[in-house]
Amino acid sequence: MFALYDSTPRTLEGEAVDALEDLAAWAEQELVSSGESRQARFVQTSLLPRGPLVARGWDVRGSCLPSLAVGGDFFDHEETRGTVHLTLADVMGKGTGAALLSATVRAAVRSTHDAVTAGVDLGVTTTRVARTVQADLDRSASFVTLLECALDLEDGYLRYVDAGSGLSLLVRADGTVQRLGSHDRPVGALGEDSWTEHTETIEPGDRLLLLSDGLLDLLQDPVRWSDEIGQLVLDAPDAAGFLAAVEELTRRLTPLDDVTVLVAFRDGAA
Repeated sequence: MFALYDSTPRTLEGEAVDALEDLAAWAEQELVSSGESRQARFVQTSLLPRGPLVARGWDVRGSCLPSLAVGGDFFDHEETRGTVHLTLADVMGKGTGAALLSATVRAAVRSTHDAVTAGVDLGVTTTRVARTVQADLDRSASFVTLLECALDLEDGYLRYVDAGSGLSLLVRADGTVQRLGSHDRPVGALGEDSWTEHTETIEPGDRLLLLSDGLLDLLQDPVRWSDEIGQLVLDAPDAAGFLAAVEELTRRLTPLDDVTVLVAFRDGAA
């Protein structure tokens, strides 16, 4: 319903009627878009963990900061018998469709956690995830960049798969910044595909960081993103302090895409 009020009665004709109809159509579309955006944001928020995981000298926490348009970012962490599963994914697309695809990807990844904890190769489980979500990705002409990690809380042994992301860092206690990457493609990019498990060890005082490409838009030099973000990590007193620094960046600079970050900081004492 769209109404026009004036102080005196009059009849609209010709171009005035056309202009009013265009304005009414625009207003209706804005209401629909606003409702869809709220629904997409609700779906996205519901995928996130309820709080940080602080245990055995580890601090695992993340943040998903919204942009002007809701995207398909999400992060997740879950502990299973001494193994923490870390996930950061970005479904290509915007709005409710991307948010719903994110929910599907999250459920598929979580269904593999028991197998990963039992020692099944992450490359194998990522293939299972891909087969589960492939039909949905095909229908929406989309794909997913995915970082999936399994972290042993006892000894810091890290297994990970990088499916088309390339946006993870290991910041060592001595200040060394190490990029964790691979040449594997995103899930859904080529249909049948395979992924490779990589390994590292997170020593006492080291910090692991997974991020979405939305954070790169806020940097002075996105090409040298690892240096700038690595320095942010080194300057932060703890995991919460690093996330606060990222949030401050989004307040000062309007992000074009959602800014999603997941970190695992290990205490300096073994």
